[in-house]
Amino acid sequence: MNIKKVVISGFKAFADTTIFGPFSPGKNCILGLNGSGKTTLFQAIEFVLLENYSMLPHKNRIALLHSGNVQKNRAFVEITFDNTNRMFSIDKQEFSIRREIGMQKDEYFIDRKHSMRNDIVSLFNSANISLNNETFIIQQNRVKGVAEMSDEDRLCLFFDISGIQVYTDKRQESVKMIAESDERRKKIGESIEYIDYKIEQLEKEREELESFFQLDKKKRALEYIIYDRQKNEAEEQIKSIDEIRSNQSTVLEELRNSFEEISNEINDLSRLIQESTNNQDNLQSSITSFEEMIEKTITKTENSKLKLESLEKKLNRSSEQQEQIPIEINNLKEKLKGAETKKDEMKNELFEKKTEIGQLNAKIFKHKSDLDKKYNQMKFQVESNENKIFDISNKINNNNKQIEDIEREIQNQKEQLHVAKQNFEISKKEFFDSLDNRKQAWKQESDIVKRKSQLQKSISEYKLKYQQNSFYEIVNFIKKQNIDGINGPLIDLIDLKSDSDIAPAIDAVGGKKLFAFVADDDKSAKKLNEKLSETKFGSVQIILLNRLQTVNRKIPTTNQMKPLTDFIVVKEEKFQKIVDYVFGNFGLCPTLDSAIDESETQKVNTVTVSGDVNYYNGLMTGGYRNPLNSIPILHFNLMKLQNEMSELEKSEVTIKEKVSESEEQISEASKNQIKRENDIQSIKEKINSLIQKSDSLKSDNSVFSSRLEDLKSKQIKLQPELLLVKSEVNAEKNDENLSEEEINEISEKLAVLTGESISLELKIGSQTSFIQSLNEKITKLMSENVDTNKLKSDIDKLKSDIVNYEDKREDLKNKLNDYKNELIKVKNELKENTKILTEKTKTQNEIKNKIRHQQSSFENLTTQFTLQNRLAKEATERRNFITPIPEEEIAEYKEFSDTRIRDVFDQINTELSLFRHVNKKADDQFFKFAGHKKELERNLQEIDDSRKSLIELISELDSKKRSAFESFFAKLSYHFKDIYHKLEPTRNCQIVLQRESSNLGQEEETPLKGVAFRFDDFFIEQMSGGQKTICAISFLLAIQKTTPTPFYLFDEIDADLDPQHRKNLSEVISEMANADPPSQFIFSTFRPEMLEVSDKFFGISNMNNKSTSKEMTLEEAVSFIESEQTLPAVNEEPI
Repeated sequence: MNIKKVVISGFKAFADTTIFGPFSPGKNCILGLNGSGKTTLFQAIEFVLLENYSMLPHKNRIALLHSGNVQKNRAFVEITFDNTNRMFSIDKQEFSIRREIGMQKDEYFIDRKHSMRNDIVSLFNSANISLNNETFIIQQNRVKGVAEMSDEDRLCLFFDISGIQVYTDKRQESVKMIAESDERRKKIGESIEYIDYKIEQLEKEREELESFFQLDKKKRALEYIIYDRQKNEAEEQIKSIDEIRSNQSTVLEELRNSFEEISNEINDLSRLIQESTNNQDNLQSSITSFEEMIEKTITKTENSKLKLESLEKKLNRSSEQQEQIPIEINNLKEKLKGAETKKDEMKNELFEKKTEIGQLNAKIFKHKSDLDKKYNQMKFQVESNENKIFDISNKINNNNKQIEDIEREIQNQKEQLHVAKQNFEISKKEFFDSLDNRKQAWKQESDIVKRKSQLQKSISEYKLKYQQNSFYEIVNFIKKQNIDGINGPLIDLIDLKSDSDIAPAIDAVGGKKLFAFVADDDKSAKKLNEKLSETKFGSVQIILLNRLQTVNRKIPTTNQMKPLTDFIVVKEEKFQKIVDYVFGNFGLCPTLDSAIDESETQKVNTVTVSGDVNYYNGLMTGGYRNPLNSIPILHFNLMKLQNEMSELEKSEVTIKEKVSESEEQISEASKNQIKRENDIQSIKEKINSLIQKSDSLKSDNSVFSSRLEDLKSKQIKLQPELLLVKSEVNAEKNDENLSEEEINEISEKLAVLTGESISLELKIGSQTSFIQSLNEKITKLMSENVDTNKLKSDIDKLKSDIVNYEDKREDLKNKLNDYKNELIKVKNELKENTKILTEKTKTQNEIKNKIRHQQSSFENLTTQFTLQNRLAKEATERRNFITPIPEEEIAEYKEFSDTRIRDVFDQINTELSLFRHVNKKADDQFFKFAGHKKELERNLQEIDDSRKSLIELISELDSKKRSAFESFFAKLSYHFKDIYHKLEPTRNCQIVLQRESSNLGQEEETPLKGVAFRFDDFFIEQMSGGQKTICAISFLLAIQKTTPTPFYLFDEIDADLDPQHRKNLSEVISEMANADPPSQFIFSTFRPEMLEVSDKFFGISNMNNKSTSKEMTLEEAVSFIESEQTLPAVNEEPI
């Protein structure tokens, strides 16, 4: 396995893609002056393989990119490995590892597949090559560093490369585990001591619990008897009430049936009365309508008679004139016929005159028509061409103006396009910003929902534990009574500041006062006492606000103490004096030590956050306080969780509004983005359209210009011809002067004929008007004949209408009489039904009053029945709730009277009050602690066994480390001595271990101090730089020979050597390359001695701050060195 090829692009000095290879599996020489890029090649290989470049910040990535005339934005280095022997876990002859970096990226690839840094490390580990061992790549400064490093640093290097560090790491890990197990053992011992203390306490509590159970059995027996008797009394009351209710129910049912019957009758009568009223209204309306209709009919009849009389008079007048109309029509028709005949004759004469005029005109213009025609045609053509030239010139000018306007518009549109693109980018940024905001809001909402779920679960658990306490039942009962002046228990009237966790301190100081009910005055307290006595629900402590006197001393504020009241918030200002009364004499301290100190110093009572109370008079209370058994702690923790839940719900609403706002912004930004994209497209289309229009106008101008040139050339040709024809026309006019008398005679005749033609046309027009007037008279006479016939038809129609109106009036009168009779009948029925309805309504009201009275009585009984049922149910539930039933005690008290049972019950309650703080879970806790103790003892034994195993492991690791160290040092010492002798045959040197000075005389047990070079005749401090370099190279080559790898890279390690030592070094490298197994060497040099052992040569040159590579032969390499040595060296770019 060896390096086959290296490709570099954009990395430091290599601006362009540069290929090194294929390399020889043996020795490869890299040539070049200082600053040409030799070191960059080795840095590029380190960049891919070593850990030094694995995590690059942005600034360091920029430094690796080529920064010549043009800054490169990306760079890559690709190394191709030969895998013929399948040393790597890749089934290929060869594979490549590539690393790319840019301004914002850093990526690895294995065979062009995206990979991670860990994949490359794992690949080399599979080939038993550790990339953490950096000795296979030796930079020039590394040799100098090894030569000048201290003995202690050389020892650290020795440990790193020897592989024994793993034993040290495992030993430290084992020692750490022993320390942790000792700490666990200590904690378990403390837990066992605490458990023993708790078991001793629980044994006492179990005895108290047994006494409590005996009294509790008696109490439950008395409660069972009391509830059973209450149940029986309630059931007797229920039976009695049920009988009375049954009788009243029968009477009530009969009254309701009677009420329903009379209600139905009233409804029927009301319906009949309503129908009669409606009929009466309808009849009255119909009578009024008929009277109006009769009045209208009479009016129409009178109007028709008047109109008939007028038409008859008009008809009589027109009958006399009717007889003369046919005669006048015939006369007019004869005149019309004669007029039309005369008009035709005039038209024929006019035609003849116009024919003669045409012949004379033809005779006059016969001779000059040809010349005039030719002249006119040519003149027209010239004028037409001039007009065309003028039009085309105007069109070209107009097109040029349009082109200028279009170009200005195109420039304007381009500016708008630039603005539109900027707006589009802004909209795009707003869109993605809104997406990020919504994503962030969704994450916040998810976190809130998750936290709410956790809080809801915790709140449910706290509520369940809180509601299981008997105090909760008393509070609920008193709240339901809604007694004026009772404000609730003190614990409900205060709250703790949100940033404090002092519930145990409040519980320790407040005690029973936290459960005391706060009353405004004595009257309210008395009502509460009476209600509790009446219901026998229990007793409570009451604090009276009107009589409460507080004389609290002021608690000073110090570094370790603050007044306890500063951490309490009251829900109303009037409760502040209760807080001062209960908590005003206490200061809050963080620890018990500070509480004791402040109590002694300030002479005040103090309490710690955990609930330990210290009184300044010497009394102290404290110890373990179980938060799950403390009602105040449960209450305040529940309040704290509920407040947090409330804040989360508010935050959730805000976040949802933010999400909604982000979605609106996304929608708006998306719309803006689409709109601006459409604007850009629209502007582009407009620009394209303008460009096309401009091109079209330019094309038209080209065509117009061509046509203009043609017309101008034609115009030049036509001008001489036009002058020639004009001269011929003038000559013809001179010829025509000879027959002027003949022309004058014809012209006079033409004038006479023209005058006669005009006269005839006037006469024909006059005759046409006369014919038209005759036709109008005939039409008028015929229409008068038609009007007479229409008058007769209208008279007949009016007579028929008058007869119909009179018949209709008679029918309406008959119907009107019928409706009036019907109206009288309906009025009588309405009066009778109204009287009956009044009587029925009176009876209904009497029944209704009886039902109301019976129903009120029945409801009272029902209330009593429900009350007794509830009492019986409650008594039954309370009796059944008593489990298990103490049969023996019930039999003992069964025959006692109620009064005696109450007395015994009160006595037992008094005795039970002494056990108020009894631990009811003492048995369970005793067995739980005992089991936990056994488990801890078992864990203690396991820890002891584990500690013993770890001590044995440490001893074994020390032995293996010593053995591995001695073996590796022996090999390294041998190889160093051998290699040094080959490099410097005239002198011997060896490496020795330096140890701390010890008086014990046992060198093996003395700690190591460093690794030093020992010479026969002088010390290393007396050596020159070249001699130190020989030592360092020998040391590094010895390390490589002791821990061989398939390839080595040396960067001018021969720089400080003279020619002879350089030659010796080349022989050592050649020997290592040809060893079994063979190794590949890639080394850089600029001295000819190293060229003799090399198999391949690659020269690097730097021109214009760019490095290039070229493979060459031995002769070319020698020439390359000689030519490059004549050039000045450039400073190589630092890493």
